[in-house]
Amino acid sequence: MFTRGRSLRVATALVIATTLLASSLATTFGAVANVAVGGGNISSDLLTRESGTGATPTKVSPDNVAGFYLYAVNDDSANLSTFFLTATTTATPYGAYWKHASDTSWTACDISNGLKCTFGAFNSNTGIQVVAAFRLPKTTSTAATNCFPGTATATSHGIAADASRGHVCVDFQFASNSGYVVGKNKSRGDAYHWYDVVYTDTGADQAAQFPFCDLSASTCASSNSLLAINDLKTNFGKNNPQWTQVVAPAAALNSPHASTGLNVADGTDTAGFVCPTGFSTECANAILGQWSQVDVNSGGTFSAFIQIDIGVYGVGANKISTVYHFYKVGTDWNVEVIDTKCSTSSGPTGSSPCFWVTSLAGNSSQVSIWTHFNGNFRLG
Repeated sequence: MFTRGRSLRVATALVIATTLLASSLATTFGAVANVAVGGGNISSDLLTRESGTGATPTKVSPDNVAGFYLYAVNDDSANLSTFFLTATTTATPYGAYWKHASDTSWTACDISNGLKCTFGAFNSNTGIQVVAAFRLPKTTSTAATNCFPGTATATSHGIAADASRGHVCVDFQFASNSGYVVGKNKSRGDAYHWYDVVYTDTGADQAAQFPFCDLSASTCASSNSLLAINDLKTNFGKNNPQWTQVVAPAAALNSPHASTGLNVADGTDTAGFVCPTGFSTECANAILGQWSQVDVNSGGTFSAFIQIDIGVYGVGANKISTVYHFYKVGTDWNVEVIDTKCSTSSGPTGSSPCFWVTSLAGNSSQVSIWTHFNGNFRLG
């Protein structure tokens, strides 16, 4: 027979046991798995993780291709039986691939109906690297649509857009069918958002894009259309007296994260180019047209040729005899004076730089230049 005191002790024990069980179940089933997501790259040992936008380049012309580097790391002690990635954006998926951080081979993602990367099991202490490319819309937003919604939570991080600038946002959502998320519908599955942004305010005298190549293939074709870019070549005339185009070598495909990808610019204020100290003679002789700036993979040099085409309005072919090319090696400026004309319009037959001039309508000209360096170009 229970006494009043014994009944109270039993009831108290039951309450404690129930509380402990509920706490245990909450810890086991209610906690969101500890998965870190971010923009940029991770090291193969997962110890080094970039923090910030994954966009490359960070500014891309409307209707061109932008790239994003992303990662996810399972820092939890438990394995996730499934893991995948989708994206919400006004841009159109162009292609994507992924790999485990410790691997060298890549697997293509599905873009037949939006972006979908299927990773399979996501085990504890493993990481995933993703490179995704999107064709931007012709008209871009100045409102923070699909951008970082505010305060970061355990499963939501990203980059807020500057709404005063043209931009496109992408909501990357890593998700799992395992785990448990407390919610109205008590649905299973953990979701981890990375919100990122690429800006589009390049203007009429600048163009940039990401030279994407699907590395699930054995090689990247040198004929890939994304290796060529120009700043409004079709709008050539009095209102646009110079255009610049770069045709990059195949080695430029899939620019590393945080590089400029491919970027060309010209105009009276081209990148604020100022003649370097010690080169006043060369700068004084570079008098035809405007400065043109070319940047392939953040100023990288290539064993293959970079082809630069410059259209100049109102400058006849007979006036052009030299190309002045300023470029940096480390922090030091150099000048390449290209005064050798190629033997044909197809370009050099050896390893030395040369140029070719073609007459255009209206006493205008197109100059094609082959060199191994990026930099600033002007005619003389």
